[in-house]
This record gives sequence, C-alpha cells and structure tokens, in this order.
Amino acid sequence: MAYVASPTNNSRLWCLSLLIMIISTSVSQEISFDNNYPKDATFAETKQARFECFLLKHHESTDQVSWVKHNEKINQTLENSRYSFGKKIKSNEVYEYSLTIDPVERSDAADYWCVFDTSTGTISSRKAYLNVLKVPSTEYPMCYFSQPSYYISDDAQIMCITERTSTNLSMEFFPKTELAPTLGENATHVWKTLKFPAVPSMNNTQYSCKLNIDIIYNWRYCYTDNLVLVNKLNVAIHGDTLYSSNQTASFTCKGNYTDTAKFTWTFESNYTNNNINYTNQVNSNKLTISSVLPEMHGTQLACNIEDEDFTGSDTIILTVEDEPMTTTETTRKPSTISPINNLTHLYSATERSRNCDAGEV
Repeated sequence: MAYVASPTNNSRLWCLSLLIMIISTSVSQEISFDNNYPKDATFAETKQARFECFLLKHHESTDQVSWVKHNEKINQTLENSRYSFGKKIKSNEVYEYSLTIDPVERSDAADYWCVFDTSTGTISSRKAYLNVLKVPSTEYPMCYFSQPSYYISDDAQIMCITERTSTNLSMEFFPKTELAPTLGENATHVWKTLKFPAVPSMNNTQYSCKLNIDIIYNWRYCYTDNLVLVNKLNVAIHGDTLYSSNQTASFTCKGNYTDTAKFTWTFESNYTNNNINYTNQVNSNKLTISSVLPEMHGTQLACNIEDEDFTGSDTIILTVEDEPMTTTETTRKPSTISPINNLTHLYSATERSRNCDAGEV
C-alpha cells in the first residue's frame, strides 16, 4: 500500500526540520574566534614567526581549523616544509591553534587568519599582517680591489658592497687603518670604499670586510684577493752632472720608497773607488763628494734602493772639466720626484713613470 502524506505527517516533518535548523544555528552562534588574535607581527628574514588564534566554545567534531594566506589555505607539503601547525586545549571551551614559519622569507609578507569550517558555514578570525624585514642576501657582502695590481705609493682602493634593505647595516674593514672609508649608496645597494697608499710592506696582504646586520645579530665576512704591488721602485738621482776640478758635488736619491728603504751608492769606472773622498751617512739617500778630480771624468754613479721585496736604481755619468765651468754650461736637469715625507702626499706612479720616460729626472 502506498504511503500518503497526511497533514499531520507534513506538520511533523516541518517541525523536525525547524528544530534541526534551530539547533545548528545555536551551535554556530556559540562558536567564535577571539577577535584579538592573530596579532600583526614583524620579523626579519631568517627568523621564526609564530601566529596564534583561539577558538571559543569549541565542540568536538570532525570540523577542522585551517590557516589562510592570500585567500588560500596553507597545506604542509614538502615545498612548504617551513610551515608547521599546532593545536592546544587551553580549557574546556578554548582551543589554541598556531602557525609557525621557520625561517621567514621575503615572500611570507601577507595577511594570515584562521577559518573554522562547520556544516552550516565558515567562521573566520581577524586578519594579521606579517611584515618581513629584509636582510641582505647570503651572497653579500662582496669585497674587492678596484684593479688587479698597483704601483708602489699609488692609492689602493677596496670596495665592500651589500644589498640595500630595511635593516640597519654596518661595514668594517680589516686590517684596520686610521684612514676613514667613504660611504656610497643607490636605490639597491650600499657600499664603503677605503683608499690607502700602497707601500711595499702591504704586498700580498689580504683584506676583509665585516658586515653586521643588527636585527639578526649576525656577522658576515668577505675577503679580497691578495694585494699585488708591481715590483718596481721609481728612482732618480737629483744633482748636477757637470763639474770643474775641486768642486764639491752633492747628490740626492729620490723615489717612491718608504721609511724602511735601504740605500747603496756605487761608482763604476777604472778610477779606484777608495781614492774618492766622499761622505755618505749609513743608509742615506744623500751623497757628497768633497772634491771632484779630473780623473773622475766619465765615472758612473749609481743609487740602489731596496724596500721590502722591491728594488730600484738610477745612474748618472759625471763630467769633469779641467777649467772652471761658465754659467752657460749645461747641467743635469733636477729631478721632478719629490722627497718622501708623508706617503699620503705621494703623486701617482703613472705620473712618475711618465716623467722618468720623458727624461725629467
């Protein structure tokens, strides 16, 4: 016999449906998130970030709480292994859900919130924004010399460069020097430049730059190639080459040497050196011949310098006349190389080389 719905049965079904809807609505209204969580946060790259949300008046069911980023639920996969989830019962009516991101990356900057899916709909927590402080990429800092090699007393230049980010940075050169580096920057990078006179004792020295990223309390280092100095000292003898008999001759050996330089004066001729009456202080760049004799005509005078692993020399030929010289006779042109008093006032080796090649010594 077929079932025929009666008015009484329809009323009962309608009442049952209404009761179920009222019960579901009541349950949904009781479940909510604490509106104070999750909270906005700021973390630097490489650090660990953690968010929390609290579900109030929770009831045990198969319903799940999920975390959302950019309107997409976060799933813990091999690619998203930096994400981890936690659940803790705080009380009979409060459940804590957590999201941990470790380590934080730049791409993690976004809104995050919790969602609770029920049979009647979805409940959402407030949104929290993760502000990511950028730190320089792991390839920084970089440091290098401005050119492969330098002449002695040239200005050597080291640059230390890093990525410009939202964190405070500091850079420091080693070995330390009294000279202050200069700071430069553009839209993407920050750098420091250190200039110093290249002296022989610095040859083959390796320099480093230390980068401090204060927000992650971490030092990073970079290292230069060894400083390469060209094995050449620019040397010139300063003094006249034309004398008359019995005159006093004075010479000064000048060049791009330092205070550690050692000097040797030599005479090359058939004339016996022991018969030359000259004054030369030990390891001095000055030489004085108290009385020039006719026999010294054609003598080659040489100044040899050793400074650390570097050497240099210059020679002149003495011309001695029997009769006193007239004021119109030619003498050796004075050297254009200045005495070395302070290395910070040296002119470039390129200019010295050009002067020597042109005969201006």
